[in-house]
Amino acid sequence: MAEIAGVSPTTVANVLHGRTKKMSKETLKKVQDVIDQSHYVSNMGARVLANYGSRIIGVIMNYDRRAENNAMADPFYGTIV
Repeated sequence: MAEIAGVSPTTVANVLHGRTKKMSKETLKKVQDVIDQSHYVSNMGARVLANYGSRIIGVIMNYDRRAENNAMADPFYGTIV
């Protein structure tokens, strides 16, 4: 987007993050037009991970639902999860 608008990547990032006070109206309009034309949508998951971290822990468990004993019924694994 920066190349298309003829500005620096920092300028595009500033527009995306709402830091436009020190920017001319012409530059803001130029960058905003490129953003609108590209149908850009911010990826909130990526922003959270890049800036603050999500503090989410994923647990992947493999068990047979038909079996009587599974990992969640086991007191040891159930407590850990």
